[in-house]
Amino acid sequence: MIVKLPEYLGLRDKWPPPAKPRERGLAQLEHCRDVLVRAFWQDPRPSGPTPVTLLTRFEKQNYIREISFSDKIMARVFCEFLNKHAGKNIGEISELDVTFLG
Repeated sequence: MIVKLPEYLGLRDKWPPPAKPRERGLAQLEHCRDVLVRAFWQDPRPSGPTPVTLLTRFEKQNYIREISFSDKIMARVFCEFLNKHAGKNIGEISELDVTFLG
């Protein structure tokens, strides 16, 4: 059975995360055509969630999308998965099979 990113249990109602222009303001990139440049995660404080930050680009402007995980191992695995798909747009990444994450 194929599971796409928005359907994955740990990402349901979280994917795609909202996009914010890196410079200022709030963007509406619901079309998900912004291209993933790089994803990175930060080791959280002992009890906090682990954020994964996506740097994306659309029409010569950089955007930030962020999603948090309660498990830092899942955050690291998800970040590695995303970086393998750098250069694809968020819509294309949304359609990928992520059954291996479970």
